[in-house]
Amino acid sequence: MNLNDFLERIPLFNKVTSVLVCESDFNGLKAAVITRKGQDLVVAHEARSDNPDFSAAVAEVVGQVRVQGWAGKHAALLSPAVMMALLELPIAAKNKLAPKQLADQIQYELEPLINQHLGSLTIGRLLVLQGLLTDEQVEDILSHQAELNNAQSNNYISSSSVHKRFGEVADSLGYISLARIKGYLDRQACFKTSSEDIQCGWSAQGLAVGEDIPRNMHHWLTSAINKTLLRQWQAAFTAQDIKLSAIYPLVGSATSLLNTQSKLDSHQLLIEVTPSSVVGIYLVGDKVHGLHVLPNSAQSTLNNIAETFHVLEQENLLNIVLADSASANQAEAIKLINSVEHVINRPAIALQNDALNQTGHTTLGMLGVARHIMRMKGASLIAGVSVQEPQPPLLQNVAVRAVLALLVLLLTVGIVESVQKVRESLISSENDELQVEVDRIKAEEAKIQAKIDEVKKLKEKIKTLNDNNKSVKDMTELLTTTLPKRNEMVSSLLVNLTKLVPDDVVLNHFSEDPQAGFHISAWSLTDKSANLFIKNLQTVVNPLGYQIRDIDIAQSIGRLGLMGYKVEFNATALSEEEWKALKESIANEELAQEADINQDQQVSEQALSANENISVSGAAVDVAVSASQTDVSEASPTSTAVEKP
Repeated sequence: MNLNDFLERIPLFNKVTSVLVCESDFNGLKAAVITRKGQDLVVAHEARSDNPDFSAAVAEVVGQVRVQGWAGKHAALLSPAVMMALLELPIAAKNKLAPKQLADQIQYELEPLINQHLGSLTIGRLLVLQGLLTDEQVEDILSHQAELNNAQSNNYISSSSVHKRFGEVADSLGYISLARIKGYLDRQACFKTSSEDIQCGWSAQGLAVGEDIPRNMHHWLTSAINKTLLRQWQAAFTAQDIKLSAIYPLVGSATSLLNTQSKLDSHQLLIEVTPSSVVGIYLVGDKVHGLHVLPNSAQSTLNNIAETFHVLEQENLLNIVLADSASANQAEAIKLINSVEHVINRPAIALQNDALNQTGHTTLGMLGVARHIMRMKGASLIAGVSVQEPQPPLLQNVAVRAVLALLVLLLTVGIVESVQKVRESLISSENDELQVEVDRIKAEEAKIQAKIDEVKKLKEKIKTLNDNNKSVKDMTELLTTTLPKRNEMVSSLLVNLTKLVPDDVVLNHFSEDPQAGFHISAWSLTDKSANLFIKNLQTVVNPLGYQIRDIDIAQSIGRLGLMGYKVEFNATALSEEEWKALKESIANEELAQEADINQDQQVSEQALSANENISVSGAAVDVAVSASQTDVSEASPTSTAVEKP
């Protein structure tokens, strides 16, 4: 298989849009270049040759269409030498048989049928079709031929004697001259050969149904031709640089022009008529379920149509379609269809095609073959014999598998690269979008941060204002409430003190601590006066929320050198636990201060030992400091001395 043959087996590369379809009959070779336009066919060029030599006829028609402008390479042929039959085989359409096995099975079934078919292509049949003899004259010639040949055999004539041929007997009887018969014998060579090898074509038509048909039998529409004759036609086209794709039966190819449906309730009968044959094809949906072929002549056409109809007639038949390729003109075609309707007593429809309106040699069968070559709708309704030997499926060919594997690999790589590029593009696009979104978010964050800063400033301002407001409130509270109450309390306390202090008691010191409260130091001439003073003062401060704590009464020399009693105590608003905690805190602070003082003294002593002058100066400073501390302790800034006048 070369590369072109391989590519043509792939549907993607096998798109034929123009084909030279030739039809060989007993009168010559007709040809038409048929092109495809959408779902329609157009006859572009026509040609004809009456040359009895088929190789020369092919050369003539190809030359004619080349002159008209056709430059195509594909051709197909319709020939009476191709036999068609509908077989019933126990083989389904989807089977696992190799093409060669299926071809052998079909060939086995067709061999007796094709011999019978080729036997009908006699010179007598040819002369009847040409109108040179009648069927009765042919029967008379054959009868005389048999008698003469039998007589020779009975008389023991030498083996060198030749049996009488059909032409010789016809000439001796005066029906036709031997010279005239000679031209038709040359034409008969297009359909006869001595070889017995055949080549087949087929098309699956689905499950066979019927009362007399065994189960699991399937219909196969088949065709066959002598292989030697096939190669001769192939060589004739190859010599003109034309590839002959397939050879088809002369009748039956018009079936692909029908409007078919896949529904099983669509039953129709096509009767195709040519000068040499009549065929009836029964369709159920889009499958062939019946076939009947008869040889034809101008005198027996109507009878053959009626016989075909009655053989294939069924109750479900909806349409009868007549494909007339025998009538010479429109008047004869109308007369034939009217006669058919009268004979079969059923309405019939004439199969027509717009492509034939302006043609002279193109037939319906030629259009049907063109549809099959171009793989158009209805192609499965006919079967041609491919010029190529049956080929295994593409996937079973090692070279095809290698090419497919390479294509799959390349396709996979391409897909991966494409996906990668798409992903990179998507990622880049997403990154750009994300960057734009990030920039937008940052801008929004900056705006939000600016707002936050403004809010913080406002909070600080509010806090400041609140603090100021609190300070103002506290000051206002202090000035309007606290100080007046305190002044009132202090004034009341002082007034009471002046009233309650006995005559023999002198107040030495009166001070106030914000936490501890009031500290009072006095001197009493007698112990009784001191206790009375404390008792009276307790009575005065209780209504004010104060308690007398840490009372200390001890003998002491007072003023004027008199012996008496020193009195010290505190008036506090703290509870007993709070007072104890305060006292412990003060004690801890005093201990810390003493530690600091001791440390300072040690540092000072070290400094004195290092420098005597500095020691003297330091001592002087210490004396001065001590004097200052003494003065400060005696004169407290918060103390108040009250003496009784």
